[in-house]
Order: sequence, then C-alpha cells, then structure tokens
Amino acid sequence: MDIDQDDFVVEKVIKISCGRFVKGMMLGIVLILILGGCQKVNTDEDAELISKAKATAVQYLKEKYKLDVEITYEHKLPTYVDDVVTFKGNVIGHKEQTFGIMIDYNNQEISNVVIEPELEKGLLKKGHKLSYIS
Repeated sequence: MDIDQDDFVVEKVIKISCGRFVKGMMLGIVLILILGGCQKVNTDEDAELISKAKATAVQYLKEKYKLDVEITYEHKLPTYVDDVVTFKGNVIGHKEQTFGIMIDYNNQEISNVVIEPELEKGLLKKGHKLSYIS
C-alpha cells in the first residue's frame, strides 16, 4: 500500500466516523425538540387544570364561608402521586387569616380544606359552625 492509498483509507474512516457523529447529533437534537414540545403541551395542560381548580377553590370558599380570598400558592402534584392541585391563600384584607385547600382536577371536588387558627377565629365570630374530623 502506498501513501495515497493510506491517505484514502484514513479519509474514508474519518468521513464514516464524522457521518455517524453528525447523524447521532441530529437524532439527539430531534429528540430534544420532540420532548421539549411535549413538555410545552404538559405545561399548557397543567395551567388549564390549575386555573379551573383555582376557580373551584375560590368559589367553594365564597359559597361555604362567604369569604373573598386570594390564592398565594399553587402546586399541581405529579399524576403518579395524586390528581390534585394544592392551593394556599388568605382572606383579602386579612393576611393572617390563611387556609389551604386541595382540589381534584378531574372532577373539581374538594379533597381537603385546612383552616388555620386565625381564620378559624374569624369564622367562629361570624357564626360559622366548623366540623372537625377526629
């Protein structure tokens, strides 16, 4: 084998290696774009689920306790954990009167309500009867 053939073989090996590398990189980029697109869809779906659940929480507290509330925290649990969104907030104008509420985003049912002591005092003053689970 002379030098020209050796150079040809080396060039061929480099082209094949580079070709595989480029194909691998392209495949990686395509996968990232696809998965990134799916994440965007999930984020949009989550935002819609959270928005509906938030409206349910605010409406529930308005109807049940005649409270005007603001939501200060929201968190959608991963679906493998539970189908709920957790909210925390307070009565408008009374930051010390706080609550927590969990909404099942599939059927918009309340799954848990936590009324902190300052809010409890305010509700009892207004004549609300609170029930407790023992």
